[in-house]
Amino acid sequence: MISDVASTSRVLVIDDDPQSIELVKRVLTRAGFGAVEATSEPGIALSLLRELEPHVVLLDLNMPQIDGLALLEALRGEADRVGSSIIMLTGAADQAVQVTALQRGASDFVTKPFEHSVLVARVAGAAEMRELQRRLRDQNDRLQEAVAARTARLQETLDILTRAEAELKRSLEHTAAQGKTRAEVVAELAHELRTPLSAICGFSDMMRRQQFGPIPPRYREYAEDIHSAGMHVLQVINGFLDVTKAEARQEPLSVSMVDIGTIVSDSVKLMSAEAEKTGVDLRLDVKPGIEQVETDRAKLMQIVLNMTSNAVKFTPSGGSVTVEVGPDIGGGAYFVVLRDTGMAIDPGDLADVTRSFGQPRSAGGKPKGSGFGMPLTRQYVEMLGGTLTITSRPGQGTAVTIRLPKSLPADQYRETAPSPVGD
Repeated sequence: MISDVASTSRVLVIDDDPQSIELVKRVLTRAGFGAVEATSEPGIALSLLRELEPHVVLLDLNMPQIDGLALLEALRGEADRVGSSIIMLTGAADQAVQVTALQRGASDFVTKPFEHSVLVARVAGAAEMRELQRRLRDQNDRLQEAVAARTARLQETLDILTRAEAELKRSLEHTAAQGKTRAEVVAELAHELRTPLSAICGFSDMMRRQQFGPIPPRYREYAEDIHSAGMHVLQVINGFLDVTKAEARQEPLSVSMVDIGTIVSDSVKLMSAEAEKTGVDLRLDVKPGIEQVETDRAKLMQIVLNMTSNAVKFTPSGGSVTVEVGPDIGGGAYFVVLRDTGMAIDPGDLADVTRSFGQPRSAGGKPKGSGFGMPLTRQYVEMLGGTLTITSRPGQGTAVTIRLPKSLPADQYRETAPSPVGD
């Protein structure tokens, strides 16, 4: 008995002898082949091959009207296209003839007179192989179509994002002319940016995780790149929104009495593992005489984390970062000083660094990239009534000094969190 796969295959027999054709058809039909077609006219063999697209072609080698090898060569191209195996039926056992036939495209031989079981086994094996190849080809075609469709949807989403970005630029220019603040513009357009960006991240994440089936490695690599870029853009947008809110004083201050020494210590501890991993010696120096101050705990911790993270990130392995905190001269304020042995900054670039702290620095010491660490830090320091200064010396690294008052000035913008319902 033949397999279910082989039984659904199609066989085409080409032989000038009607009796031989009838015998072959009877043997194959009894074995379970459901579609066996035949012709004794070699001249129509090519057209039948195109019409039937058989899995196996049984071709007689010795025919008086046409040389079997010549017909084999004429059929080979179309057989390769449709996915057919050509098995030669021959009464000759000449090895040289068989080698020639194999070289011209034949896949196997059956010698006449043949054993019925041998004929069935060879045809079934070739038919099953061709049917599985065709199924695999169809599956790959469907997969390629699915990937193409997903890629097209992703491209549409990318186009939407590009148009949204262009619209944002135009709106910013128009709004600036009307005297609107950047915070108002961002509030109006944030949804327009985030909606297509969320679609990009979502589709690319499904593709890279192959949620709906396997995709080719190259497309999976593209999906990884698109997802990574989308998440980066989302982080940039969130950072921009944070800075804009801080500049517009739209973030309330949750004011309370806090221990500045404890906050700085906790912040440095959070960065200790990263410093150890990068080979940077991170030190903490808490001066005596520290008392509680009136400030926003969360924003103070964010300030110290931004400063420390930046210093650790851009200090070479083997260097050191020191965070010092203590009471300022006169007792009316406290200072937090961060010194690193990283790359020194040109004095002429300090103003730019103050606006762009948190960005990677190039070989010339100038910031590069699109980070928002220092703009946000600077805004938070100002919200807390403090000042921020940067000094840098070649060979000695950079020092960032923050001075904060013990209590917020009376005219300083503040807004405590709302009281719980029922208070």
